[in-house]
Amino acid sequence: QGEAENLLNALLSKSLSLYSMALFSLHAGLRYGEIAGLTWGDVDFENGTLLIRNTKNTMMRTVYMTTRMQEALKMIETGGKRDPVFPARSGAGHKTEVSNLFARTVDKLGFNADISDRRQKVCFHSLRHTYASWHAMNGTDLYVLKELLGHKNFSMTQRYSHLAPSTLQKATRDFEKNLKSNDIIESKRKAIRKGL
Repeated sequence: QGEAENLLNALLSKSLSLYSMALFSLHAGLRYGEIAGLTWGDVDFENGTLLIRNTKNTMMRTVYMTTRMQEALKMIETGGKRDPVFPARSGAGHKTEVSNLFARTVDKLGFNADISDRRQKVCFHSLRHTYASWHAMNGTDLYVLKELLGHKNFSMTQRYSHLAPSTLQKATRDFEKNLKSNDIIESKRKAIRKGL
């Protein structure tokens, strides 16, 4: 989590908007398009939720905000219900692509130093994967994670299962503790004693 905090701090020192967008991906697993598509009408401070309309699988979903996400939103100048939370630099419409500032900040922090494979390089979408990985390592049920990520198919979520071996082991141990394996044997003994 140290690298994520370093990135967030570096972004905050340069752009509140880009910091907030990165925070939304790290704290809620949102895709860039989902974040960029947010309007102020999608924000519910009272319940601490965001309504995500612009999803990859076209299904709307509700996302719960962390306190830090809410604090970031409160620092941004609000607009009308239909106004984008993160307007384009021109002020008209939504942002359409990740600012070059993100890649420059990642490079300055050296996250992609000595990485030649493009697939291994840190990009904005890496924040969503980080969010999912944190959940898996903290023991979040993979079906819950599927809903949090807005995956249409469970197979998309299963890629994080290798990060949760201790969760599977804990589930087995908890199951074992709750098993009453002696109940059948004990019932039979009692029945024999009573002459049944």
